[in-house]
Amino acid sequence: MRDPVDVVSSMLRLYEVLLPVLRISDVQLSEDQLRDHVLGIFGHLVAKLEAARPALRPGTFAQLRYEDLVADPLGSMRALYRELALDDFAPMEGALRRHLAGAPAGGARRHRPDPALAALVRHRLDGYCRRHGYAAANPHRERADLP
Repeated sequence: MRDPVDVVSSMLRLYEVLLPVLRISDVQLSEDQLRDHVLGIFGHLVAKLEAARPALRPGTFAQLRYEDLVADPLGSMRALYRELALDDFAPMEGALRRHLAGAPAGGARRHRPDPALAALVRHRLDGYCRRHGYAAANPHRERADLP
């Protein structure tokens, strides 16, 4: 999982780029309509996922915070292997270490979402944000090395 503010902001940027190219009619969404559409999709998705979770057998589903994966990729993957009762992590560890050695530090490119959008996302998805530790301002975004 990832901070909903980052997800919604990224989805909005994707829509802004793709809609003009893929549009098959002259209907255009206003900025507010597009924002509400994306928030609705994300809200629906997380509600469906959370509703389905109790029906999943233990060991068939795991969640990982993106921030934890970026902070400790090896430890995060090791924990996922354990939680999902996957085969021994040791053979995978070498390949992952090699990949990480050649990958840029810090994960995906980051941007600073519009504060009004961030407040709206946190308000509209308040329950989800609180359950997954995203209720307050994202502490990772406060660091000086993240733009």
